[in-house]
Amino acid sequence: MKESCHLDLQFQVPPEVLDNFVCQDFGVKIENLEPVMAKVDEECDVYPLWLCPTRHLVPKGLEHLAFFRREDLHIDVGVYG
Repeated sequence: MKESCHLDLQFQVPPEVLDNFVCQDFGVKIENLEPVMAKVDEECDVYPLWLCPTRHLVPKGLEHLAFFRREDLHIDVGVYG
């Protein structure tokens, strides 16, 4: 396994935490899965991976808070090793 595993995520991790931080479980839209998997392989080199297709259920009235839309298919990617 490589010394560090860092993906460019949509949030910022403080530098003092970055060396000890692993985002090991995240959702990816199916359209973006191939480049994300290439990046996980390149940066982490950890196997096996958890890949689970799911639908994101958004309660009515909270759609404006959700990252995924109700109709989006996304893959739960788990980098556990």
